[in-house]
Amino acid sequence: MSIQLIKSSDVWNTIQSLLNEIKIILKDHFVGMYIHGSLAIGDFDPMTSDIDFLVVTMDLISEDQFDALRKMHAHLIENENIWARKLEGSYIPQQYLLYKEPPVDPRPYINEGKFLLEPFGYEWVLEQHTIREYGIAIEGPAPQILINPFTTAELQSASIRILTDWWLPMLWDTNRLNDCNYKVYTILTMCRVLYMFVHGKIVSKKKAAEWICEIYNEKWGVLAEKALTWNPDSTFENADEVLEFIRFTISYIDNSQNEALQSSKIDSLN
Repeated sequence: MSIQLIKSSDVWNTIQSLLNEIKIILKDHFVGMYIHGSLAIGDFDPMTSDIDFLVVTMDLISEDQFDALRKMHAHLIENENIWARKLEGSYIPQQYLLYKEPPVDPRPYINEGKFLLEPFGYEWVLEQHTIREYGIAIEGPAPQILINPFTTAELQSASIRILTDWWLPMLWDTNRLNDCNYKVYTILTMCRVLYMFVHGKIVSKKKAAEWICEIYNEKWGVLAEKALTWNPDSTFENADEVLEFIRFTISYIDNSQNEALQSSKIDSLN
């Protein structure tokens, strides 16, 4: 059990309320509930962090179950503490955990109080890995029983797809970066991607940003430090620097991939 999870009673109470309601709705279709994200990996920040969760079911959610879950989440938001609005999670059938690629069909998903059917992206690969390696089983089998391990190469390949599919288009369509919170999220995410490509593992955004501060004490280190110390009640400018940091990250990954390819070709000739 995460120390941070125990310390924050409001968070724990919200998780328990959610679990109880889910089990009433799903009955025998319920397999397990798992906490991931910053609560599991570490560096949970009450000011900015979400409660990331995954509910595993025996099979696909029916229309009646979907409607009941939607109403349940709306009820929690109306009657629970502020953390009910910070719930972000998915409801997925157990067989989806066997897939190394994102499933084709969307899944029931809650984020920012909105419950809807959300398509999978390649972030699903990273989520599975973090749940398997760091996830907290609130109830159900250990995540290692349900999820197969991922190699570093598989995690890096998924990260490249995320950069290509999600972050690269943002260089031309910058509307999301008008939001201060999203600018900070972008910076910390780029830090995390860079850390993973250098060290081969996923760590908290805070740890990755601190690492960037150490190795790039000018420019990117300064930007990462600003993101780490940002207060949600304040503004965050630096939009051009955020875009440049996205470009830098994509360029760094491209160069790393090209170097690895050249090295592989040389090795094959020897």
